[in-house]
Amino acid sequence: MVENGNFMKNDCDGITKKVEEMYKKYPYPSPSTNPSQTNELLNLLKIFELESKIKLENKQILDAGTGTGHRITNVAQFYKKCDFLGVDISKKSLEIANKLKKQKKIQNIKFQK
Repeated sequence: MVENGNFMKNDCDGITKKVEEMYKKYPYPSPSTNPSQTNELLNLLKIFELESKIKLENKQILDAGTGTGHRITNVAQFYKKCDFLGVDISKKSLEIANKLKKQKKIQNIKFQK
């Protein structure tokens, strides 16, 4: 809800806290997810490039609601000349995303709460 150009803090904070708690208990995608099951974003971006003739090379790409980072790390590995920022409200999910980034040795992505 917006009032005078600002979000009503109490409504937003209550919902945000509930969502944070849910993702603390149940990070998504699950850390045990097989990487082959998280390639849909990469596949969609490849199709976008083909159909639009717009190249994503050297772009800055935001992944809002990145979760555990499984999808965006797959994309970052493929699009090595792009810079990625994954943001999420879940500290637990972002911890998993940073571990995945380190494990895959990805340099072109940052994660932020």
